[in-house]
Amino acid sequence: MIDAYRAGAPGNGKPFPDGSKMAKIHWNPKKMETFPAATVPGTLQDVDFMVKDSKRFADTGGWGWAVMVPPERPPERTKRRHTS
Repeated sequence: MIDAYRAGAPGNGKPFPDGSKMAKIHWNPKKMETFPAATVPGTLQDVDFMVKDSKRFADTGGWGWAVMVPPERPPERTKRRHTS
């Protein structure tokens, strides 16, 4: 993934190579206690993962993804995004 960015992806028009992986952590924001003008991470909302595999995930443009949620999060808010 880092090599793809260094090569200019996605702006260079080339696709990310198979095997590329990404993760994104979503936090619920909160005000910093010692400096209220600042926003800092609060409780964990979820973590998203993506992996590029053009053969396995052909129906989604080559990307597979998943969401992991903390145990205290209500099950009805959990989303399955791709299960292939």
